[in-house]
Formats: sequence, C-alpha cells, structure tokens
Amino acid sequence: MRQSAGFILRGIAAIGLIAGCGTVAPESYDEGDRAVSVSLDPAVVERGQQLTVRALIQNRSDNLANYSSGSGCAYGVRVVRKGVDYTPMTPGTTNVCTAAITSFPVPAQGSREFPSHLTANAPPGEYEVTVRWILQPFVREVTTKMVIR
Repeated sequence: MRQSAGFILRGIAAIGLIAGCGTVAPESYDEGDRAVSVSLDPAVVERGQQLTVRALIQNRSDNLANYSSGSGCAYGVRVVRKGVDYTPMTPGTTNVCTAAITSFPVPAQGSREFPSHLTANAPPGEYEVTVRWILQPFVREVTTKMVIR
C-alpha cells in the first residue's frame, strides 16, 4: 500500500510539473508580421520601488496595423509568485482603463511601446509579470521575471 501511494503521489507531482510548464507565456514571440515582447526597467527592485513595464508590438508588414480595445487600455498586468496572485500588492499601474473604445495604430514596418508603471510592494522573491493584452485582433500574453529584494 505504501509503495502504491508513493507512486500515485509521484504521478500527481509529475502531472503538476507538466501542466505548470505550459502556463507561463513567453517573454517575446514572432507571429506572422508581428513581434511582441515585454521587459521591465529595472527587473530587480527593492520592495516599495517603482518599475516600468514596457510592452512592445512590432509591425513587420508594409501596412498600418490597427489594434483596438473596448476598455480604453491595451493590457492589464498580472504579478504571480509560486501560483499566488500578487497583483493587488503591486499597485500604481498607470495603465488606466477608461471603458472607451480606443484605437492603437502601429505604423507599417514600425513599432509601438505601451509603458506602464508598477510599485513592488509584494514580499521579497522572484515573480512572473504577465502582460495580458485586451486588444483586437487578438494578441497573446507575454511574461517576464521580476525580483523584489
């Protein structure tokens, strides 16, 4: 009985690891005529320090790319550590949503940066900071790492 219980627990742990691997979005990706990325400035901060989230969409086509949002902002930010959502502990986001339909044009062969600011008030540790785009046409999430000392 003890041996089978250990086998079951190892199986559950392996499934959890496999399932967890696919939940983190990449830091950047290329998709057709579009490249998307996110970076933090700085990525290592002291508790209480403000940092800038820099989300970027590059348009590699020869045509204007028009994105729109029904909430007035391009994205929301989620901050997670070991599966726990610390987004409420990182206030100060300047990415204010107005509930107005807003257009975000990206010029042909150009790019558009979408900066916002966070205050790192969560406990010390390593965090995943995910940009969750709310644009049409659809843009997949991007995630990067932040360390709070």
